[in-house]
Amino acid sequence: MKGQTQGEASVVIDLEGADNGQFAAQANGDKATSYNEEGNEITNAVGKYAASQVLKQGQQQVRNAIDFYANIDILRPYFDVEPTQVRDRLLRSLVPVNPSSMQQSVYGELYGPSMLAFTLVAVLLFGMKSSETVVREGTLFGTAFGISFSYWFGASIFYYAIAFLCNTKISFIEMLSLTGYALFGSCLCLLSTIIYPSNSQTLFVVNWLLLGGLSSLKMGTVLLSRTWGRLRPGIFIAVFVAAFHLLFLYYLKRSYVNIAIMTSATGDSLI
Repeated sequence: MKGQTQGEASVVIDLEGADNGQFAAQANGDKATSYNEEGNEITNAVGKYAASQVLKQGQQQVRNAIDFYANIDILRPYFDVEPTQVRDRLLRSLVPVNPSSMQQSVYGELYGPSMLAFTLVAVLLFGMKSSETVVREGTLFGTAFGISFSYWFGASIFYYAIAFLCNTKISFIEMLSLTGYALFGSCLCLLSTIIYPSNSQTLFVVNWLLLGGLSSLKMGTVLLSRTWGRLRPGIFIAVFVAAFHLLFLYYLKRSYVNIAIMTSATGDSLI
């Protein structure tokens, strides 16, 4: 340009170069911002899709669980039994069979065992009222119900775990049935103690060894026959289960059906 000095020309060039650099930097910044926004949108879309899939799978699992437990037909085979069959199985629960190489049959039904658990609730409730048992927490019915069903389910799980360790061939439903039918001897023993109370423990000991012992031996022989070929594990599980069942019966008697008879000055008996 005419009329411009060399210094003025250099200032103009520098200003033009600065304007071009600022424009390029601004353009690069806009591109980076757009890339970041696109990346965030993709990330959010992937997150929403994954969350929706997890939610759908969770809802499907909950729906399947509700359908499974709400279907009564699943439980019907375990309660489809005739009264005569229950009667015969109650009597057979007190008849131990000599274990052999053949596996003894176990009934895979829960009607009889569940009725025996409710019967034990009634017997314990009757015994606690007769012995004037005081429950600090809860009610007498709640205590009797909890003891009966806790033993039925808890002992069945415990026995099944031991049977699994000893390679005993028995299913969990069969173990529930076996433990439940073993309560028949316990109910008879406790009921006879309540109906014929005495300060001497002779009657209870006889019934404990006879009725409780027969039902315990029945459980032991069944488990021993289903562990045949492995003598030591079979003897271990048979003795352990029988002893545990007998001790539980003795615990029920001492804790909840302990009826004392006091003799008056005239010699009459007072319960």
